[in-house]
Amino acid sequence: MGREEILARIGKEVIGKEIIETQIGTIDYLLNLLSHLFRNKITAMGGLCRRIDKIAGAGNNGHSKNCQECVEKTRNVLREAREIEKILIQFDLVLADIKKATVLNIESIPLARLIREIQTENPNNDFLIELEDPQTEFALLTDRRKTVKAIYRIVQKLTEDNKELITVAANRINQEKIKISLKQSGMNTENLASLVNIRENGNAKNHSLDDFVVIISSCLLPELGIKIEIEKTLLDFTFHGPRGSDY
Repeated sequence: MGREEILARIGKEVIGKEIIETQIGTIDYLLNLLSHLFRNKITAMGGLCRRIDKIAGAGNNGHSKNCQECVEKTRNVLREAREIEKILIQFDLVLADIKKATVLNIESIPLARLIREIQTENPNNDFLIELEDPQTEFALLTDRRKTVKAIYRIVQKLTEDNKELITVAANRINQEKIKISLKQSGMNTENLASLVNIRENGNAKNHSLDDFVVIISSCLLPELGIKIEIEKTLLDFTFHGPRGSDY
């Protein structure tokens, strides 16, 4: 049976090294710029509203009705300011990931360990992922911590509306490359593909904070030597492996 239509693909075989480096540099610059533009203004606005809220909430100036109206209005602004502050925290976390990606600690790690650490990355996660064949023995060349974090975020997005077990199969493509395939009953990758496909991200609307982190993670994968390829019911990651060795 022929392969299904590819919904998204990111990898150095598809996007040249120079483009990836430029893209990451651009993301870094834009995030720094946005953080700078927003942070000082939001801090000042939030501080002012908190001060007004405190004074008006006391209602001791003889105008209790007006004070109450003022409290209601300032609290609306405060609520939005807090949401923006949360976004800025995410910006800072993503910036840290991008900067860390410039220093890679490439090592050979067993596939079984990678899957185990993706499963345990967050003790509160609500998905299950395991090797299709527990006896599978492959080693992957990558930066372990960065890879675990990036794939964890992608799997979390993939399982947002489907909590069925994810099984992982692995196959050696050639002497240097190993493909791991994630499968799931009822898998639908369209939402994930719309985020991973960087050609579409510029036109996409209404991304959540979690979506934003997935987009950045997918942009960083090629820097870790990993290609991601998404079909409608299949998610593949291609890694480099120790040459000519299964483990």
